[in-house]
Amino acid sequence: MAKCILVSFAGFPINASSLFPDNGDASLAGTLLAHGHSVRILDFNTVRVAKRLVSPDQMMRLEALAPQVLMGRAHELLDQLMDIDATLESILLRVTDEITDEISREVEETRAQLIGFKLWSGHGFLSSMRIAERLRQRFPSIKIYG
Repeated sequence: MAKCILVSFAGFPINASSLFPDNGDASLAGTLLAHGHSVRILDFNTVRVAKRLVSPDQMMRLEALAPQVLMGRAHELLDQLMDIDATLESILLRVTDEITDEISREVEETRAQLIGFKLWSGHGFLSSMRIAERLRQRFPSIKIYG
């Protein structure tokens, strides 16, 4: 039977429930286990990963701007907000590549034959596609599903 890895990475958390374990991964893992496969779930929707996505500097910048944004002055702060956004995008790419390395180590250690991705929307979808493309380059024969 196959050795499987299930991956969940939604990118930036949008609310507290973004950090809850995904029951879809658990259900799929249970089905795979019931059919004799081995399964490892790699859930990157954690507080630890969220802290990697937003640096303390960026958090302080956002906290300083938040009152003004809430007062309807976002248009006056657009340049600053765009700069923060560009920095966060850069961090997301770096963290996505780090996650790819973590998954690669897991593939090598477990000799996984299959990787399944929970496909989120937005940054999570784009990040999962980036990870899958890089894993395909590193492990050409592995089966990758979304």
